[in-house]
Amino acid sequence: LFDAGEPINRQFPFGQEPDRYALVAADGSQILPDRHKPFVFAYVQAGCAGLVYGKPHQPLVEQLRHLRLSRLIEESELFDESTGELKPPTEVVNQRDLMEIELMAQACRMARGADLQPVLVADGSLVPFALLTSRNLAYDAERLL
Repeated sequence: LFDAGEPINRQFPFGQEPDRYALVAADGSQILPDRHKPFVFAYVQAGCAGLVYGKPHQPLVEQLRHLRLSRLIEESELFDESTGELKPPTEVVNQRDLMEIELMAQACRMARGADLQPVLVADGSLVPFALLTSRNLAYDAERLL
């Protein structure tokens, strides 16, 4: 479905390690809605952390620690308007993934602004793979991407 034209198990050399760089990671979590609770909601959050190599006493490390996003998703957003059904959990997970991507993009800009080469580390699913479970791929892809 998402063919990039190269084998998935192909290895790429890292290349020469830069003299100065920022190793940056973002990770998040979520609380999924439970229709059996008195208040239906979801919550997503993501944070960022980083290490700087080759440049001592870099304030970027402290700045990255404070880089975070969170969002309460209210009941009205959790139900499909056309069916009245609770949206699938992947909707909330995708929002968390997008938050992580936004944080990594912001961290990259911050690292570049500090004259450092950003090196990103990501875990978990990628949004395109989460779309494989979508009930309406065209709609979800447009909305999420």
